[in-house]
Amino acid sequence: MTDPQNEQTEKSDQSMPTGEEVHDALMAPIEEDLTTGNVMRLHEKYANETPEQTKERAGRYKKALEKYDSAFEQWVQGVDRKVDAYKTAVFARAEMQSGQKDREEIDRLNSQLSQSDAQ
Repeated sequence: MTDPQNEQTEKSDQSMPTGEEVHDALMAPIEEDLTTGNVMRLHEKYANETPEQTKERAGRYKKALEKYDSAFEQWVQGVDRKVDAYKTAVFARAEMQSGQKDREEIDRLNSQLSQSDAQ
């Protein structure tokens, strides 16, 4: 028998972007060199650059990483807002359904009490 909790976790994991996907989505517009697919090949790409060019590139990367940190923080805040909105909607729906069930139970009990009073 399958564990429903385990199935739910697996489904959730599949719908979540990987760290690599998030990194690349945020970094690509900032500095293509620092995406996961490119960073391992930088030594080849820049094998013939001068020390001055290496220093300039390091400065560019430092600025890119600062921009990335800001973009990541904004992304996390956006995810938090979406999760909070979803959670609020789920709880509101659950409360509404629970309230409807409670009202139905109260009506049923009132009906039973009315019937017993009539006897």
